[in-house]
Amino acid sequence: MFARLREPSRSPKRLPLSHAPRLAALLFICPLFCLVGCEPNGDDVPSQSTASVTSEPATVEPVASDPVASEPATDPIDEPTSAPVKLEFGTWQEIEKLATTSAQVTVVDLWSLSCAPCLKEFPGLVRLSAQHGENVRCIGVDVDYDGRKTRPPETYQEPVADFLRSVDADFTNFVCTTPSDDIYRLVDIDSIPTVLIYGADGKLVREFVDAGETAGFTYENDVVPLVRSLLE
Repeated sequence: MFARLREPSRSPKRLPLSHAPRLAALLFICPLFCLVGCEPNGDDVPSQSTASVTSEPATVEPVASDPVASEPATDPIDEPTSAPVKLEFGTWQEIEKLATTSAQVTVVDLWSLSCAPCLKEFPGLVRLSAQHGENVRCIGVDVDYDGRKTRPPETYQEPVADFLRSVDADFTNFVCTTPSDDIYRLVDIDSIPTVLIYGADGKLVREFVDAGETAGFTYENDVVPLVRSLLE
């Protein structure tokens, strides 16, 4: 009895001979089904795994063709714009002639990139131009050029233009080609910033210099009130 129970573990179980034809037929038919499922046949319904792959482009395609999604990330309207800069080169004699023959109240601001008070007050000329530009001629004059051949007036063109754009100075501006020491002598000033105010008749009405009795002048407290009085 014990020998019969242990007999199956010593030898593998064998299928009856009557099952052999069925097993052979099954082994023959299964590869055929596998071959039919892999062929790209449009008449057959794809298997679940094939359907998920072919449907993927349909999900992605509407997003790619969406006009909103294709717009640029930055709206051109929101991009910062720079004010146009009217920057010229001229001698002090040429600039003075322009100021005295404009037939308008004219404000000339002498300034320099190396002068901190000049840079602080210059936006006052920008505001004056914005408020009274139709009746007042505003002229900015950079006097950085000191006469050195190694640093001609053109050297200052780019940095001066950059500053003017940063404050939206859209009126007439000059890089003066007369050396700065000569300008001080011709205008009879000791320092800058200096603001010269000419009447419509071309005569010098007042000059504000950051020295002496007008030291610390400002556009708001000094220049603008005088200009408005000349316009009345």
